[in-house]
Amino acid sequence: MASGSFTGTTGNKYIKARIVWSSTPNTLNNRSSVTATLYYGKSSSSSSATYGTIECALTINGSTKSFSQRVTLNPNDTWVAVGSHTVTVNHSTDGAKSIVISASGGIPGLTFSSTNCSATVILDKIPRATTPTFGASTQTIGSNVVINLPAADSSFYHTLTYSWGNLSGTIGTNLKTSKTWGIPITFCEGVPNGTQGTLFVTAETFMSNGTSLGKVTKSTPCNVPASVVPSISEIALSDSGGQVPSSWGVYVRGKSQLHVNVTAAGRYYSRIVGYSIKALGVTVTSNDSDVGIIPTAGTMNVEVTVTDSRGRTATSTKSITVEDYTEPTVESFSVERANSSGTATDNGTYAKIPLKVSASPISNKNTVEAKIYHMRSDATTWTLARTIPVAYSIDQTVMVANMIASRSYAIKVEVVDVFGTTVAESTLNAEGAVMGWMPGGIGISFGKAAEEDYTADFDWVIHGRKGAQFDDDVTVDGKITGDSSGLTRNGLPTLQCVDIATLTLGGTNFQLGTANTYMKIPFSKYAYNLTNVLTISENGILIPAGVRAVKVSAQICLGAATAGVRYAQIAKNGWVDAVARSQRHHASTATPETHSIPSALLTVSEGDIIVLGVYGNASDWVYGNHNQTYLMVEAYA
Repeated sequence: MASGSFTGTTGNKYIKARIVWSSTPNTLNNRSSVTATLYYGKSSSSSSATYGTIECALTINGSTKSFSQRVTLNPNDTWVAVGSHTVTVNHSTDGAKSIVISASGGIPGLTFSSTNCSATVILDKIPRATTPTFGASTQTIGSNVVINLPAADSSFYHTLTYSWGNLSGTIGTNLKTSKTWGIPITFCEGVPNGTQGTLFVTAETFMSNGTSLGKVTKSTPCNVPASVVPSISEIALSDSGGQVPSSWGVYVRGKSQLHVNVTAAGRYYSRIVGYSIKALGVTVTSNDSDVGIIPTAGTMNVEVTVTDSRGRTATSTKSITVEDYTEPTVESFSVERANSSGTATDNGTYAKIPLKVSASPISNKNTVEAKIYHMRSDATTWTLARTIPVAYSIDQTVMVANMIASRSYAIKVEVVDVFGTTVAESTLNAEGAVMGWMPGGIGISFGKAAEEDYTADFDWVIHGRKGAQFDDDVTVDGKITGDSSGLTRNGLPTLQCVDIATLTLGGTNFQLGTANTYMKIPFSKYAYNLTNVLTISENGILIPAGVRAVKVSAQICLGAATAGVRYAQIAKNGWVDAVARSQRHHASTATPETHSIPSALLTVSEGDIIVLGVYGNASDWVYGNHNQTYLMVEAYA
């Protein structure tokens, strides 16, 4: 209860006014009952009394009550009550309130004709609902949070509740000053795509009689703990290359293709949104994927990192052992004639074959064998002579019988394992002779037996002291050495001849461009099986350094929606300048026709460009999907 008094003056200097007040709070309704009583008194300094009917008023917080009363004020400093006023005052929402109390009036006709007495008084603050506070500015899911309850009155008690996303519940009841609460770890489910949410806590305050003083809600940031990360339960590695038998259960260098499939999961409703698979020196960002062919043997690590929808990561590593592998190797292989005892003899009917072979065991799972074939000089197919199991290495001499002395044989050894075949070839010469004749006299040999009709077969060195002339093509299996000025082909001096394979234009029909114009056929788009002697580009065949001549021939399949393709041609530098042309094209409007371009032997320099082109109308076509369309080039150094 608040109370007090204050004094004021009147029109008579010996008379004073006094107001005595008190207030009684109503906590439930947040208001107070205020009572004020007005008093007058005369100082003993005066020599006479003042009496009469006083007309006065009391005002409390704007509420006024008037009084009319007969009074006698003796000069003895005694206070005389003239009236009281009681008013109910509502407090502010925080329970505080201050008001003005004042008085007015006097006795008409006397010097006591006015009153000046006023003051602002402060009422007791009425306790209200408690505002909860938190022991820390930020909370962590799965940890304890301290919730403080600074009640306005020690008799108050509280009920605490929470709200978290769609979840709500009670933290505690009949709480006084604080509550330590463990935030459930399952709250992580409320933030599957982030690491922080907002926790709302509501405190309802009750008076001791059970009357509710209201609810106050406060919020606090709440973090997903750092320990909540995705998990990797399995890294499944497999060989998807299809070369290594699955029954082996091993990985093989250069043959196994590593496939990785990761089993991972988020926690508390997070999702796996990213994969990073590091292996073989590369990084793959999609799950259930081929990484590549395993290039090295030994221990290989696969590191997997997954990322969940919260941006949290988990990493795991798995190792595998990779078996080494190299293709079967024929380390040594030779052939000579011998007798049945293995003694070398020029006219022996056995092939004596010292053979040394090695292969990769791959944990003794690889199956290896060596097969020896022969083909007589007058035959066209190979005959299997021996099959030898290889325990990953052999070093032995193999004897093959029934080798006719008067015939030479091609001898081939194939070393076969699970992955492929390595081949080596040699020749078993016919028996030696100064001169030999084929039956019927249609073949002759020198230094060996005769084996081929219409052939002069030499097993001796030919020393042409007066030169040699060949009117047809010459095939040379070994190197040609000597003075370049003395060696010719197609009338050109040369040290080396390189035949470029056919460039097939198959697969696409392409239409000519603008009417009555030339179109270059883009070699590089269609060419394959090229050596590195010439450079092929969209612009044509580019001549590199070291090539001094080319021989070019072509055949093109032409067709037209309307008759009118003129011809196909080969050109050098400025492709409209024809070097060789086909005949003028046909009158047919639908059926494609094959046109050959005469061979052109061109002297060239570095930087020259050889072009194959056609001339015709916009509606005309070159039929690249016909086997008759090709380009053949020979280059001469």
